[in-house]
Amino acid sequence: MQRLPMSRHAIALSMALALAACGPTSQSPSPSPSAESFGLHVVNVDGPGVIVLVAGEVEATVPCGGSATLAPDGSIPELPWAVEVRADDGQVLRAFDISGPAPQGVLVRGREVLIGSWPMSYGPAPTDACASMSP
Repeated sequence: MQRLPMSRHAIALSMALALAACGPTSQSPSPSPSAESFGLHVVNVDGPGVIVLVAGEVEATVPCGGSATLAPDGSIPELPWAVEVRADDGQVLRAFDISGPAPQGVLVRGREVLIGSWPMSYGPAPTDACASMSP
């Protein structure tokens, strides 16, 4: 089988299509988070019901399987926040401070409270019903 030479136009078209398929080579930087985009996202996957306090004030009650989002809106103070996550029986599960405006996640899994950047992975699916505080 004899191979036919490609014309210059065909070569240029092939190269243009290949480059277009690669997409842009640089991206514009994403805007830095601001206080307006801040949120504390609480997700209670399989833990006991929890109470979320900011600066000592109850701001949310999150049952097992529930979620809540807190943001500075006049009723909640501006950052920084001193946050406590308590079981519904009053036991402190986790206390931490938030000073930055980036969205934060609070994940309740069983009797553990994890914090990190939002969005966050919930981990494996629950294997048991909602946890109680008794061992």
